[in-house]
Amino acid sequence: MRMKVLLTALLMLMPAPALADVTARYSAGSKEVVIEVDDGGDHRAEIAGAFILIRRNGVDYLAAKNPKGDYVVTRADAFIAMLSSQLKGIADVASKNDEKMKFQVIPGGTNETVAGRVGTLWRFGPLKPDASEADRSRELLEFVMSADPQLAPIGRVFLESLTQVLPVVDMLLADADLSARAAELFAKGTPIRIGKNAADDKGLKLVSVDTADIAASRFELPGAEVEPMEFFQSVGPESGARAMPKLH
Repeated sequence: MRMKVLLTALLMLMPAPALADVTARYSAGSKEVVIEVDDGGDHRAEIAGAFILIRRNGVDYLAAKNPKGDYVVTRADAFIAMLSSQLKGIADVASKNDEKMKFQVIPGGTNETVAGRVGTLWRFGPLKPDASEADRSRELLEFVMSADPQLAPIGRVFLESLTQVLPVVDMLLADADLSARAAELFAKGTPIRIGKNAADDKGLKLVSVDTADIAASRFELPGAEVEPMEFFQSVGPESGARAMPKLH
């Protein structure tokens, strides 16, 4: 008994293993999505060299290329606040709609291995109780979520990014519960595949994971920081639409 207590005390005194840098690469149709997280909490998520989300010293930034091919940068929180304000009129009209769009998270009942990582299948989409089974199925996306602890920092990037953006979508969809249901889904782990089915070559799919040290320069801002409206006018909505992977 004394030996067990002694061993427990020694284990408690030992330093915990340091967090490792982790980089996850995903394919998204013809595009590549790269998410890098360092052991200090900074992160960078890049879509095909066109759109970057950077957390640097606890502050989130958006970076995108203007028509000249130069990056412009703005604070993510300020940009989302501006966008919410700009869209308020549309949201007010949507809120008068009696039908509130609801979403659902459905267990898929199977496990799946992607790039050597095991995940559990879930289906996610709008709740349409009056639609036919075929119509409901067409509206659903498959999410394979992994509880692999090495991927947990990558999962937090997904969850935190969605937490910032999706309330704006809820507002436009007449107070839908998209953000709440998406948070429920992404709390289950890190996505290793998102798409209509396993054969969907346009969806998001994990390709590789590595824990090599990430250079601090990766988290430097790639361009001049500007106000949110200047960022929006410089980049334009078309740039974001072109950069985003098509999941359905």
